[in-house]
Amino acid sequence: MRVPALLLATCLSAAAQTECVETKLENGLTLLVQEDHAAPVATVSVWYRVGSRNERPGQTGMSHLIEHMMFKGTPTHGKGEYSRTIKRNGGEYNAVTSFDFTAYYEVLASDRLDVAFELEADRMANLLFDPGEFEAEREVVKEERRTRIDDQPFGQAVESLFATAFQAHPYHWPTIGWRSDLDRVTRDECYAYYKRHYVPNNATVLVVGDVDPKEVEEKVRATFGAILKGEKVPHVEITEPEQRGERRFKIRRETQVTGVGLGWHVPNSAHEDGAAITVLQTILSNGESARIPKALMKDKQTALIAICLYQGDMIDPSLFIAFGVARPDKKAEDVERGILEEVQRIQDEPPTAKELERARNQIVAGRQFGAESSQALAIQLGTYQMVQGWDLGDRLLERIASVTAEDVQRVAKKYLTEDNRTVGTLVLPAAQAPKLAPPRGTGAAISPSDIKRVRLENGLTILVVERHGHPTVSLGALVRAGSAWDLPGKEGAASLTASAAVRGTPTRTPDAIDEAVDFVGGSWTASCDPDGATLTGKFLSKDLDLGLDLLTDSLRNASFPEKEVERLRGLVFGGIKAAKDQPSDVARKEFERIVYDGHPYGHASEGTEASIGMIERDDLVNFHRNLYAPNFTTIVIVGDVAAEEVVARLTKALGDWHTKEGPPGMASEAKPGDGIRLRIVDKPLEQATLVVGHRAVPRSHPDYYALKLMNDILGGGGLYNRLANDIRDKNGLAYSVGSAFRHRAQAGAFHVELQTKVASARQALGLVLEHLRRIREEGVTEGELEESRAYFLGSFPLAFETNAELVTQLLTIEAHGLGVEYLSEYAERMKAVTKADVDRVAKEHLRPEELVLVMVGDRAKTNLEVAGLGKVTEVEEARTTVPHVDPEPEAVAEVDRAIEAQGGAALLGMKDLTVDADTLLSSPMGQMQAKITLRIKRPNKWLADVAMGPMKVKQGFDGSKFWFEAMGTVKEVQGGDAMNVGGVGLLCPLLEMKEKETSFTTRRDGELDGRPAVLVDAHKEDGTVQTLYLDSETHLLLKSEGVQVTPQGKARVETFFRDYKAYGAITVPSHVEGLSDGKKSQEFKVADVKLDTGLEDSLFTMPEGKAPVKPPKENR
Repeated sequence: MRVPALLLATCLSAAAQTECVETKLENGLTLLVQEDHAAPVATVSVWYRVGSRNERPGQTGMSHLIEHMMFKGTPTHGKGEYSRTIKRNGGEYNAVTSFDFTAYYEVLASDRLDVAFELEADRMANLLFDPGEFEAEREVVKEERRTRIDDQPFGQAVESLFATAFQAHPYHWPTIGWRSDLDRVTRDECYAYYKRHYVPNNATVLVVGDVDPKEVEEKVRATFGAILKGEKVPHVEITEPEQRGERRFKIRRETQVTGVGLGWHVPNSAHEDGAAITVLQTILSNGESARIPKALMKDKQTALIAICLYQGDMIDPSLFIAFGVARPDKKAEDVERGILEEVQRIQDEPPTAKELERARNQIVAGRQFGAESSQALAIQLGTYQMVQGWDLGDRLLERIASVTAEDVQRVAKKYLTEDNRTVGTLVLPAAQAPKLAPPRGTGAAISPSDIKRVRLENGLTILVVERHGHPTVSLGALVRAGSAWDLPGKEGAASLTASAAVRGTPTRTPDAIDEAVDFVGGSWTASCDPDGATLTGKFLSKDLDLGLDLLTDSLRNASFPEKEVERLRGLVFGGIKAAKDQPSDVARKEFERIVYDGHPYGHASEGTEASIGMIERDDLVNFHRNLYAPNFTTIVIVGDVAAEEVVARLTKALGDWHTKEGPPGMASEAKPGDGIRLRIVDKPLEQATLVVGHRAVPRSHPDYYALKLMNDILGGGGLYNRLANDIRDKNGLAYSVGSAFRHRAQAGAFHVELQTKVASARQALGLVLEHLRRIREEGVTEGELEESRAYFLGSFPLAFETNAELVTQLLTIEAHGLGVEYLSEYAERMKAVTKADVDRVAKEHLRPEELVLVMVGDRAKTNLEVAGLGKVTEVEEARTTVPHVDPEPEAVAEVDRAIEAQGGAALLGMKDLTVDADTLLSSPMGQMQAKITLRIKRPNKWLADVAMGPMKVKQGFDGSKFWFEAMGTVKEVQGGDAMNVGGVGLLCPLLEMKEKETSFTTRRDGELDGRPAVLVDAHKEDGTVQTLYLDSETHLLLKSEGVQVTPQGKARVETFFRDYKAYGAITVPSHVEGLSDGKKSQEFKVADVKLDTGLEDSLFTMPEGKAPVKPPKENR
């Protein structure tokens, strides 16, 4: 079966539904805009066609060095201001230098792109090259080279592979540059290089996301248009001579494992053979069932890693690379032989029809995954633009649709030849050869004796590990006060406390922290899970003082700046909303809510939209004051440090830190399941996401090791396990499927997760249940057990490879009370597990009769079968937990008088309402005047016809679903995206509140603009409180005010109701005006109102004959 060319050609832009708009400015700048309105986010990127290919011998590394200098300021935006500006706007940023181009990008809310345009235009033309900053940055780059290449055996191997394969072409040297050139290159050479290449006629501005192309063009012209066109940048035209014989090299390094890299010269993706080479790489390497991984990692078990890479996204011919890491008991030669055998096999045996189909499916899926985020899509389109045009991906996919098995075999024979091959091996020094680890491994790459562990008198635990291989240090602190200690109604407080604790102290503002950390190239952050908050940082060892100051100050003296708390609240709020569009996130959160029913683990650490709005700064201050204490804290420092000195400094800084009584015990234990619990989140998606599991044992349970092995065999071992082999490889039902045990301090959880098309959900669930039954009843084989055991023993040291990884592992060991002996005992305990142990834990700890089944997808199309599983209880949607507030009769009476003033019985008995009005709407693109006709049918249907000039838009709610129509396209709007503009609350808000059983309290006298008024507080169902201003004489509502949480933080929201007019038997305001923090956000001027005209239900139904545009399916 062949994937249709139409599907392949359109999948790249599936998420955006629009073509990329290309514009050329007068100064030569290329502008590309790709609309994608899936989320209010956009990525601004600037691409310069200059990379290491444009350098010359003796000047290598200049392109990358300039990338670093681009963050050092301009006369307008000084040093550090770029980073501060982007962070203040809640954005992310990064840059990349390649052989062929250099790119910079910012990811921001789509209403904040102006800052990116301004910053990028400024540094395109006005970059400072301060000599002192240049020298400092040169040293940073040299350290980066040491970290990424000089001290990384495999990084050095890749560098050598290109240097050996390319003799004449600039791909010979690395993008980071040769060390000698980094020592030699001057500031003036780099500045001249910048001025020559950073010009508009050598650049592309690419904007992807929730934007309007015309508005983007206007903004780009305003910011970039005045930059003068530069001289034409000469094109580098150097052809690598044909290779006429195999080239080999060896790198001797002291490493735990050896490896091999093979490179063949091949054309780029735009070449007529590019599509066939892409399919060849996919068949050989993509997925563990692909030829090379299956042969080397499964069948022969000679390699830990075995992959192929096609460097097709380059301007000139590059390399087809095969790379393998040998198992500890094998040699690089074994891996090389296995790779070459598979190359020979595909030259002799063309791929099967199934292999071709799988490859095409994987390529299509990969394109779709790449289009899911604006950042990923911008990188994809920008890379293609630099190579052969932004639409190269579409053209490549069209050609892939017609690639045959003979084409794949032909390119394998043509390019993967011995004479065209370069081979590099990473081998051990002769003196190290006898030290090879035994096949099964003996333990971690660190022993308990390497750890200095101290417990201070106040209960603070300190662990320090000296590692002097790199001039770096990682540090972390775990405070055992996580989200399980959130107060009801204020879920998310623990997480927000952790995030804010690292963002301000009495001596450092948030901006000062950012500048200090960025200046030294470090990192400093915090996270939170149910069991604890973790503060982590990475620094060069020479900057240890900064890291320790930030750590100790955050633990003891966090200041929680009000503005920063609001900024973080907005980020959390936006993240919670964005997660609702991610089926996997939704499914996991629902699963944990149900499986931990009645236990604090059941709520998401970040909280909910409602609970985040209820948290005050004082809540964070109190949480930190009461629960951040030395007797609940562990600190771990790993790296190029002196252990005794670090302990002394921490003792001096934290030795007098006072202990606390908290945290209290958790509210309750997780309740065991009672039969099957089913939760279906009905969303019109093409895929169904399934999470199936139940409550499990904590990490401290003695069966941990046997459970780890059992789960790996069932579904935990990547793509090589029972579930993956059956559901993915054999039946092709899912791209990703796996199982896991989540171990926490108290009850853990076991779950299986997969994504499949909705029509296959029933079959996939049946296979999951069958495998649970089989492993319980039949157990595992000795072969499965030994393979799994070998994997864990062999991979255990990898978990401690970096300083940061070791910090994480040691904090985990301390959190669960495992003791540092865990490091030396792990291997023996893993070896001690028998087949009988694994079979026993499968029977005891897998409980199909207590399963929680969560499905996110189209309920009508899945036909999910749960019959035959015993007792099944369907669980309803979670309701926001808000403390009940009893209404007060005096306040209720005032509201009743206000409703009576608007029409009383006529208002209460109203069946439908039609309103014509002029309105001012706010959108990410600004405020727009519009005419609206609003039709409302009680109790819960509405339709809004909106005319913005020539543009006509409809939005409706039929009582169960929201829909949107514009330009002939109908879209069903999900969840938080549904803008509820159509309820009676717009003109009759008190009626709507009354019907939603809002509690009214605290009647008091006041005034509004000098007029006597009665004030009443309205406690809404989401926990928010609005203050209502009622006219003392007419009793009509004059104003409501409250606080709303937005992606920018809390905002004071006011709505004014003016100029009441009678329309028939009811009286409504003819002018409604909304303000957000004092700025006009909405306005509604009524022209006419008609009451009870007999609106039909069909008016509110989504139009027929137009296919609804549903959210793109998520694949994993």
